[in-house]
Amino acid sequence: MFSLKIFRNNIFKNATSLSFSHGIQVLTQLFFIPLYLTYWDLNTYSEWILISTIPAILSISELGLTSYGSNLVVIQKNQNKINKANFSLQNIIFFTTLLLITVSCVLLILNYFFNFQKIFNITSMNQSDFFLILLFVFLKFLIYSNSSFLSGLFRINHKFHLAVYIKSFFNVTDIILIWLVLLYGGHILEVSIVSVFNYLVALVTSYILVKSEFKWLKIVNLRNIDFIFIKKMERATYTCEKCGMSVKSQCAKCDEPLLNKSITVDSGDEVQVSYCPECDGMIKSPMCCGMDMSCEI
Repeated sequence: MFSLKIFRNNIFKNATSLSFSHGIQVLTQLFFIPLYLTYWDLNTYSEWILISTIPAILSISELGLTSYGSNLVVIQKNQNKINKANFSLQNIIFFTTLLLITVSCVLLILNYFFNFQKIFNITSMNQSDFFLILLFVFLKFLIYSNSSFLSGLFRINHKFHLAVYIKSFFNVTDIILIWLVLLYGGHILEVSIVSVFNYLVALVTSYILVKSEFKWLKIVNLRNIDFIFIKKMERATYTCEKCGMSVKSQCAKCDEPLLNKSITVDSGDEVQVSYCPECDGMIKSPMCCGMDMSCEI
């Protein structure tokens, strides 16, 4: 009985899923390099490594929206604020997609004017193939980002291990598909195409599983899109001028980011405070190293 309880424990499930995921990542690193070098020459592989760094640029441009949004939706659902959770979910997906598409278009325009292929001396493909590869790399990251965000919603009902297993499963299918493409003489373009297909299936799968688990979810609703949502992500950020530590403030009652202002107290002194725009409550600015922390906003 005790052993069965362990298997049902959420900590055990999360630990085993993460261990499995790390194992897959290690095997991927060990397997991919000799796999590529078996079918490609060193020059082609080095060019693929160079192109593969593009998602790192895109991940920066995403501004942490999916991480922030995932936590926000979980908190709002656990507080039984269904409408707010759907509102946050819809806006996070919209603005994440918008940001990634915008950055991708900027990079494609820069490539048109500056010819990245020539700058980086990529010789294993023609110019049209290089453009298509960039397009598929951008598309893959966009799909992967939204897929990970959707599957991460399983944290709402403490089933985060399912999100990890979904991610690990499609990492494995990605390896298998790429191996098959390489086996039949595929080049960088073909590898890019099958990766997009793999993660498109991952996105559809995540969508179906999440919708079946959470009937209340409304993932797309353009009428709910509000640019004020991005502005509300700004929180009063306080920084200690002595040690450099920073904190961000948020109302624990309604989840609204606190705003910064100064008020005049009875003694006539001006005091810096953070206030909630919804609840009308306020707190004095935090202290660190024996002094008031200054606000950046």
